[in-house]
Amino acid sequence: MQERHIRRDIYFEEQAYTTVAYVIPFIFGSMEIRPGTSVLEIGCGEGGNLRPFLEAGCEVTGVDILAEKIKNAETFFRDHPKKDKLKLIAGDIYDVGGQFSEQFDLVYMRDVIEHIHDQERFLGFAGKFLKSGGKFFLGFQIVYFSVGNENIASQSDDQSTIRKNEQTVIGNFNRYLEDLRREKSYGPYAANLAEGITKHFTKLIETFPNANYTGMLGTARAILGKVQTPEIKNALSELIAKLESMQSKKADPV
Repeated sequence: MQERHIRRDIYFEEQAYTTVAYVIPFIFGSMEIRPGTSVLEIGCGEGGNLRPFLEAGCEVTGVDILAEKIKNAETFFRDHPKKDKLKLIAGDIYDVGGQFSEQFDLVYMRDVIEHIHDQERFLGFAGKFLKSGGKFFLGFQIVYFSVGNENIASQSDDQSTIRKNEQTVIGNFNRYLEDLRREKSYGPYAANLAEGITKHFTKLIETFPNANYTGMLGTARAILGKVQTPEIKNALSELIAKLESMQSKKADPV
């Protein structure tokens, strides 16, 4: 177990950093985040993901089924200057959803959907929380995307759907690399970012071994020539080696 899993304040800060550095820029492609934007996070934990929205002046609501996590969140936000714009609720979303007096501009979930029970019911249920024209951000681990593709493959002869799904997720990983290129300083998060490249990009390649990674390889090479942080350079070098090896095997099949 890593220290971040024991020291919840460290995990809180990591969540906040990831949201402000990567998630909000991604969401900006679909909607503007501005003062007064109403945000609901389902499965908010201690609320690290919510802090950047709160600091942007949003009206923020966080729900988590574990009362202990909500208690921690209340401690972390106790002295926040905009805490009057934050509402924290402990309870099962199916039970507390009826308490909302409004609908939201954005419903946000990250690494939570796999923990939701009665999933066949959930998306339709959660959709009721959105205003007309609102957005639903759903982030989940690559293994669950793979399972979704396998389900599609077992029920459909349309392989173009599978390829489209693969390229969508690969495109999102490419966007992550582009964000790294724009980073001026990785600061104390360099080791975590490097670990993320090594772990998650490796999982991506293992999940979609026959996909087209030409664009990703080009992006990784371009970034490698510019970054100075040793941890990031090493992680990128390992990624490039894996992608080049894949290309070589495709060009010269046994």
